[in-house]
Amino acid sequence: MPFDPEFVRPLAQVQNEFLQVLLTKFSLRRQGSGVHLDVSFGFDTPAVWLRRGKNHIRQRLDDERIDRYNAQLESILLQGRKTYHKHDDPEFPFRFGNGGTLPVIRIGGTDYYCLFYREMHPAGWNIANGGADSLSELLDPTATIERELREELIVVEPHQACRYVFAADEGQPADHPDFAIARRIWKEVFRRRNFPDLTEKVIPLKWLPGNDSLTVQFADQPPTRTDNVLININADDFGIEIDRVAKLEVGPEAILCDGELIRARLLNRVVGLFEVQKVNAAIAVGRTEFKPDRIFYSGRDRSSDSIDRVVNDYLHDITRGKVISSDVLADYKRIKEKFGLCPVTRNVIKRYLLMEDRAPVSASSRTADSYDIFLSFSSEDRNLARKVFTFLRRAGSRVFFSDETLHHTNFASAVDQALEVARAFVVVGTRLDRLQKPWVQYEWMSFHNDILSGRKPWNTPLLTLVSNVDPHALPRPLCFRQVITCDPIRPEPALRQLRTFLP
Repeated sequence: MPFDPEFVRPLAQVQNEFLQVLLTKFSLRRQGSGVHLDVSFGFDTPAVWLRRGKNHIRQRLDDERIDRYNAQLESILLQGRKTYHKHDDPEFPFRFGNGGTLPVIRIGGTDYYCLFYREMHPAGWNIANGGADSLSELLDPTATIERELREELIVVEPHQACRYVFAADEGQPADHPDFAIARRIWKEVFRRRNFPDLTEKVIPLKWLPGNDSLTVQFADQPPTRTDNVLININADDFGIEIDRVAKLEVGPEAILCDGELIRARLLNRVVGLFEVQKVNAAIAVGRTEFKPDRIFYSGRDRSSDSIDRVVNDYLHDITRGKVISSDVLADYKRIKEKFGLCPVTRNVIKRYLLMEDRAPVSASSRTADSYDIFLSFSSEDRNLARKVFTFLRRAGSRVFFSDETLHHTNFASAVDQALEVARAFVVVGTRLDRLQKPWVQYEWMSFHNDILSGRKPWNTPLLTLVSNVDPHALPRPLCFRQVITCDPIRPEPALRQLRTFLP
């Protein structure tokens, strides 16, 4: 029986549509060094559920209001001149339900912002973002954030014959089932290019804490609160987006691919890597266009080509494949500056930089290249870790121990530098779940991957010191290496044993 495609479509064509509620009222208030957002909606609140619905609304918004609301929002989000802002305008709705990630990828000792090229309004370089796909994601924006990153960023390393996957909370490699179509398409592309059969390798990932929070009041249900995020609101895109910054580390030969789908077709956008320090400096002096330091497109490293040529290839491919309509391409051709940062991207980078600017200076002048041993631990195991640090330091070792080494918001970069130069790694834990906390896991997984990929010698010490933990229950990268059991009351015998394995 035939159905009208306006109402009935194959599952593959509808599963990646988005859901965004239209809010004409919300409030922002300063809270410490960040802001807090309050929103409320119910089952009767208007919602956008098709991408073209966004364009329908955008055409009804006037430029005067856009400029006025942008100035008001920036005064509280970026400039800190206001402590409270309330939006109440039935003629100017904001879309709530967007979530995104600014990926900061470390390759060969350099940090890069990873951005995706966008030809639709607002055109330019965009973070990995998108709309919610269910009511549960509207109530928990972090679910949208994590799903969008997994959906959009696909990383392979042919020379290592591996495909990176994200670690689930329990530490097992997992991809979201919705991404099966994109994975199948890319697998076929790689097969045609004679890539080897790719094994899975867990990508080290750490979500950096943000200074903002939000409360969502839905109908008559208890309010839900989300912390440690970045609130990103702009009138150009009439969007309220909840963002986070993710630190990742991949090998120097990695190829970055776009996995976003539109109506079951791979969008296959251009992926650009931008050196973090260069972009930060360029934003500070007011630059409006940005060219990537490394370029990836269609599963290939295109860094030797100009970005203009690569983008032209991309536009030709999506036009020929009818991935976008002709009116989108016509709008794109009228844009004067085609390589700017999308409003969301520019704002989230600025907000991220504000966190660093407000941080205290480092408590130590020790440089990263002076460390022999990297000591990793969760905050709950700080006391035992300090005993390890004191013992090793008295024995003459130079140890990276975060409590003593630095106190700075730019903690992630300092950690990465220390991981690169350390000649040994020790992780301390008194419970299994503490060894699998995101920050701790990021550290030992990064060090483990450096050994696997040959960036560190195969015999580099990676040791685990545990108390009240079954060594056989440890994650595989740890249990296959040296594990030492420690009595936290009398740790000296274990510490002396630990010392024998270290440089």
